[in-house]
Amino acid sequence: MGQEVGGISSFSGFRQYDMTKGDHNFEVLTSSGSILTSNSDIFLLDRAGDRVLTRYTRDVFDPAKASLPYINNSLRQSFSYLEMPVILRYKLIDRSIDFNVIGGLSYNMLVNNNVYTMIDGGKYSVGETAGLSHFMVSSSLGMGMEYNLSDKFSLNLEPTFRYYLNPFGEMGGMKGRPYSIGIFSGLSYKF
Repeated sequence: MGQEVGGISSFSGFRQYDMTKGDHNFEVLTSSGSILTSNSDIFLLDRAGDRVLTRYTRDVFDPAKASLPYINNSLRQSFSYLEMPVILRYKLIDRSIDFNVIGGLSYNMLVNNNVYTMIDGGKYSVGETAGLSHFMVSSSLGMGMEYNLSDKFSLNLEPTFRYYLNPFGEMGGMKGRPYSIGIFSGLSYKF
């Protein structure tokens, strides 16, 4: 999962101007949580608003006067979760093409949290997002069609709706609860 945060200009080469001791120079407020920079070479600037919190405001430091190379105008948040589903299927119609109702819960554990920007097709690391839920529960509901090729093999097509029950993260009282709609297909083998 992830999202792109637009309107945040990033520049490289800031390490030589960074004279502070601390854990991060910039904090970017997003709906998923706060992005905290861990790369001291990056300088972030929000030209449109007040989403970037820093000691290096426009009256203190100007990246154009310091000739910092421009990288990109957006940040990408990437989150990876290990999913452990518990799914139930109930067969409504048992013919050559079976119809199933599918529902269940999935337990998701955060295994990767990365924020980066793109430069010439490559990733330039910025930091990570604070305030994410490390453990999430999602529910899913769908319909499944199954065509039996033989007693052991069948083809499946399953449109599914997934909704996260607990907040994705909290930022200033906002609670983000993502949802997704997907169509899953595959070949099944029955033991």
